[in-house]
Amino acid sequence: SYTGHIETGSVKEFTLDPTVATSRTITQFYIQSGNQSGSGGGTGAFILKKKSGSTITTLSTASSVSNSSTTQTIAVSSLAANDRLYLDCTTNSSLVDVIFAVEYTE
Repeated sequence: SYTGHIETGSVKEFTLDPTVATSRTITQFYIQSGNQSGSGGGTGAFILKKKSGSTITTLSTASSVSNSSTTQTIAVSSLAANDRLYLDCTTNSSLVDVIFAVEYTE
């Protein structure tokens, strides 16, 4: 899986994989802000996307991120070798301690 932590969120792209090595299927996308006790973290929205050649495809709906865990349903789940995978932060209101996980199978 791809996992990560963004200390301070901002409206921009975060690259998860600049070049996917082998084809894979995304099965789940989790994202949350704040600490483990469910406090703090601010709010914002993230979208999981892929880029194949010059075509950009949205893999998840824009999710409101907060200090409660958010599981996204993946709309388009396949990635080909050499695709690019990234998170796009579209809104930010004091986002801190954003954690995410993107699960896949090969």
